Amino acid sequence: MVQGAGLKKKTVIKAKPKGNAGVMRKGRVVKASKKHNTAKQHQLTKKLTASVTTSLEQSMAAKAGAVGKLTIMKDAQNKGKEAA
Repeated sequence: MVQGAGLKKKTVIKAKPKGNAGVMRKGRVVKASKKHNTAKQHQLTKKLTASVTTSLEQSMAAKAGAVGKLTIMKDAQNKGKEAA
């Protein structure tokens, strides 16, 4: 028997390029409320959420500055000092 007679050439399947590989998708979309009270409540919630987030970031930055090893939050710490 001839050597290699039973071996077949392997077929390589190339991956097809995806159309939206580098495109970012839209985030969650929230439509504005038409009712006055609901719109005011939404604005208040948004404002409070932003204030809580900034206070958390400033406290994290202060802790990072105290340790000295975490330099990722240094710019946030400097912004917190400037605002205060």
